[in-house]
Amino acid sequence: MAGPELDDTEPAEPALPATEVAKSHGPWAALLAACFLVLLVVWALELPRRIGVPLLPEQLAATCLAIAFILIFLFVRPFRFRGRRIIWPDAVLGAVGAAAALYVAADYSNLVENLYNRRVEAAIVGGLMLVVVLEAMRRTVGTGLAILLAVMIIYALFGHYLPGAIQALSTSADILAGYLLLSPNSLVGRPLVIVSSIVVPFVFFGHVFTTGGGGAFMTDLAGAITGRRRGGAAKVAVLSSGLFGSVSGSVVSNVMTTGAFTIPMMRHAGFPARTAAAIEAVASTGGQLMPPVMGTAAFFMIEFLGVSYTEVVAAAAIPAVLYFVALFIQADLIAARLGIGRPPESGSRNVGAILLDGWHFLVPLATIITALVLFNRSPQWAALTGTVVLIVLARIFAYRGRRATVIEILKSLTSAVYQSLPIIIVGCGAGAVLGTLDASGLSFSFGMYLYNSGPDNLPLLLILTASACIFLGMGLPTSAIYILLATLIAPDLVALGVEPIAAHLFVLYFGMMSMITPPIAFGAFAAASLAGTNFVRTALTAIRFGWSAFILPFVFVLTPALIGYGSPGEIIFVVVCATAGIWLISAAMAGYLGGRLGYTSRIFLLVAGILALYPDFSSLPGIVASVAGVLLGAATFAYEYLGTLRGSSA
Repeated sequence: MAGPELDDTEPAEPALPATEVAKSHGPWAALLAACFLVLLVVWALELPRRIGVPLLPEQLAATCLAIAFILIFLFVRPFRFRGRRIIWPDAVLGAVGAAAALYVAADYSNLVENLYNRRVEAAIVGGLMLVVVLEAMRRTVGTGLAILLAVMIIYALFGHYLPGAIQALSTSADILAGYLLLSPNSLVGRPLVIVSSIVVPFVFFGHVFTTGGGGAFMTDLAGAITGRRRGGAAKVAVLSSGLFGSVSGSVVSNVMTTGAFTIPMMRHAGFPARTAAAIEAVASTGGQLMPPVMGTAAFFMIEFLGVSYTEVVAAAAIPAVLYFVALFIQADLIAARLGIGRPPESGSRNVGAILLDGWHFLVPLATIITALVLFNRSPQWAALTGTVVLIVLARIFAYRGRRATVIEILKSLTSAVYQSLPIIIVGCGAGAVLGTLDASGLSFSFGMYLYNSGPDNLPLLLILTASACIFLGMGLPTSAIYILLATLIAPDLVALGVEPIAAHLFVLYFGMMSMITPPIAFGAFAAASLAGTNFVRTALTAIRFGWSAFILPFVFVLTPALIGYGSPGEIIFVVVCATAGIWLISAAMAGYLGGRLGYTSRIFLLVAGILALYPDFSSLPGIVASVAGVLLGAATFAYEYLGTLRGSSA
């Protein structure tokens, strides 16, 4: 039985162009994929604990890593080239990596407890695993994270020769290798544990959801809700990408999946290629910020912050909604400015008909949320339960007259294994990067640098932090972005008095903005490739459409009521003013409000929006400024509206 390919046209995250996947995997790959799936199910059901076997999460993570090594080095080509692929080097790397990972899984507790006496042993195993991980990252997710890890290892070993503030702590190669193998931030440490036990089960859910017709259901639902309105094609792209992106956990995968039809749809409606690509890139990026799943970031936050799932989702909800409100408004106004009206009526079904036909896709999502919120079950248990419910319903009920077959569901599960490989390697590599930051002392010195740059000026510190988040996030997958920033930067914001959830949302927002910010901008690059337009111009246009994500984090850090921290009256006031500010600035960005706006009106709207968007309820000047911004915006709107009426009557 041949397993499905690890499709490098729809990578879980940006894939290295030099990698190529073998065309046939054979029965061994299917068997390994089945073992991988069984392992996750056993852990999600907590069977080891139930039968009295004391297994640690790191042992699960190391076992998953061993299977991933074998699959990667057997079936992911090292380079694109003609002719027979290299066999023996791949087999050796896969065997060495798997053996090292299984050794750690089998003897993890003893290694940690007796590390001092087994330092040479840990150093050898850690060193071998580092070499294998670097090559596995290069093959699956590209050179970015591999180069970053290599640079950090070199810095940890030789950084003590550097002068001044950038000087690292002195450490030897054997101590560093052992530390990167067994510390909490290590190759099999906390990041890989979170990825293997939480993120991967949701990858399985997403694959089965798409195979069963859930992706088509979401697209149809988005089209029925927004497709018949002005600029409907762009609004379909925004809504469908936001819905799918929250579940998919990958900006690039989201762009390649939904953008394959939304970008041509927008082009056909009359949107320029650059605009269509930018809207898709911004919407797909925003999917990672939208509850209930937030591209699995919600579950990372639960682990890092030690708070409930409900608290994370409640805090993230209002900023995420405002993000998409800004994008919707701009899509509508840009369509009006370009003269793109309502599309002609078609035979497409209405919302009621689509919900009647595809209601069963909502049940698994409700199952996951209920398990997390009402029953306080683990994310992996919720994902497994949701997947089982989804499989049963997909077999019983058809959508668009088509029911998923058993073979299709099995293929989607094995395909999910292959698509999980880059994510597992990312978790392993991200842990090693964090380990080198700790071992070299860079995490402490970097935090001190940020603190000393603006200890008495929080806005300045936030600007420096935002810039660092965008820089550090460039070229990294979503999971790695959040893990890195939540460990390296967020604690320093919390130490300065920022609400912990606000600090973590802040770094997540700006880390995700690296997906549309040059020079890397993988999200914009993927969308531009689909639209056949210039990458840099697409990224710059995406920044303009996604402006709210560069502003909202400052607002909810300085005004925590925007994430639900405050009295009901304060929260309502802040949300109303922020919504008005979003609308005003979006109109200024689009340059249209019932008619084309002149530069003077756009400046007035921009100033009014900025005043309204920072509603400081704690002081009278803040309240006055927000109210003044709303009134100035209303006056500008009235002036433009009256001018439009005068022009039409003339």
